[in-house]
Amino acid sequence: MMRAVCIWGLLLLLSLSLGWTKAQGTNNTRPVFYCGGDLVADSGFIGSEGFPSFYKPNTKCTWRITVPEGNVVTLSFRIFDLEADSQCRYDYLDIYNGYSNLVQKLGRFCGTFRPGTQISTTNTMTLEMVTDGETQTRGFLAYFSGTKPYTNAVMLSLSDELTPPSYFPMSKGIAQTSSPSNGSGLPQT
Repeated sequence: MMRAVCIWGLLLLLSLSLGWTKAQGTNNTRPVFYCGGDLVADSGFIGSEGFPSFYKPNTKCTWRITVPEGNVVTLSFRIFDLEADSQCRYDYLDIYNGYSNLVQKLGRFCGTFRPGTQISTTNTMTLEMVTDGETQTRGFLAYFSGTKPYTNAVMLSLSDELTPPSYFPMSKGIAQTSSPSNGSGLPQT
């Protein structure tokens, strides 16, 4: 009995040290991310080329996201790690509100702070990542989905004061705002 336990323990130690565990096997289900492309789906993941490995230098990748008609694109970043620069001059991700880079730019992002959720006004969104030849990092991973268009009327109160729900922690830097109303529930302009 003792000999069987020793042999089993030795085989276990040997398999762990040589990397023969099931958890370390090849993962054939992990997505592979390419430099640009057209993503036509209800939802999915999008990532910089080779993510989670470092992205390549001196590249320009363009992705076009299309969700079903009647929806808008909602893009939420899970990981964001591009070369940091206060003006995003070297490595950056531009996000556009439509199917090309000739439409409204929603923002230019770089560094390690995850951008907030980006929402298009149509069923398309374009991402363009540009990198220089110097510093490379992991890049980004985001989730996109088609959602019904948001209307401001849902969030407006009919009272004169707009107050966030009580579950927003006011001590965490969320400012409480108020806005005069013209009686319609909409802020005066």
